[in-house]
Amino acid sequence: MRVEVFYGEECPSGTFSVTPSGELPPWTYGPEWLLAQALEHDMPLRRPGRLVTLLLDAPGPHTVWKAAAVEPDDWWEILKVAVYTGEPRQGQSVQLLPFAPATSTLSAIGQREVCIHAESISRSFLASLIHALSASGTERLVLANPPFITQWQSLKASGVVGYSLSRRALLPRVIQLRALARADFDVEKGEFSGGSPITCKYPERSKQPDLVKLAFGGESELARAILSELEASGGVVSYRAFMDTSSSLDPRGKSIARRLILYGYVALRQAQVELAEKGLYVLLY
Repeated sequence: MRVEVFYGEECPSGTFSVTPSGELPPWTYGPEWLLAQALEHDMPLRRPGRLVTLLLDAPGPHTVWKAAAVEPDDWWEILKVAVYTGEPRQGQSVQLLPFAPATSTLSAIGQREVCIHAESISRSFLASLIHALSASGTERLVLANPPFITQWQSLKASGVVGYSLSRRALLPRVIQLRALARADFDVEKGEFSGGSPITCKYPERSKQPDLVKLAFGGESELARAILSELEASGGVVSYRAFMDTSSSLDPRGKSIARRLILYGYVALRQAQVELAEKGLYVLLY
């Protein structure tokens, strides 16, 4: 895969672009380790290692919605991002969410030629993203205004922005001066002209899928039945009673009951279980 760095340049035509002015909502299918790292980049995710393990435990492809379905503590924060993500659609650009830039870049996985506005993305995440894109078959990656990285084959700086960023990256002075020479400067007005006008739009809200279905797959009805039984029992029972009730509903009940605790739908405290906030939330739908 060829990696190109543009400082002060727009995304080239013909590439699949992830930019603030993108047309489509981002989609977030990707490897579990990259998804967890993206979420950790964009929010205070306390235990990304746990999220990776829980994603692998649950059935189906890994998305932000699935992460919200299995994360027991930080699921509200993940849900905040998930509601603005969608499914893959035909198109050449997706929106870089201002509150979830790293997560938005997961849309690029599997695309042949990609351009990403990377000024708000860290070097450590870009290194992982480059690895994942190369492994998924991407042939060309253009990074617009990223922090300085070393995994590139060509670098171009243009205009005042290119000059400023190339200075910050401690690039050779000849590159800095060439960038400044390409700047559009009006002598009479004494001002520089920048890039294209900003044409952002509000993030598009998507339809929420069934979180229990994402977490439990074909066993989601049993999981819902266990939650409903717990609610009907007053929301708090002993751990033993919870397990006995779960196994009485189905031989698989104990396994599902344990996962309900691990995924945060039910809370275990001092040999008692109670319906957690997450469990109440999914019973609304």
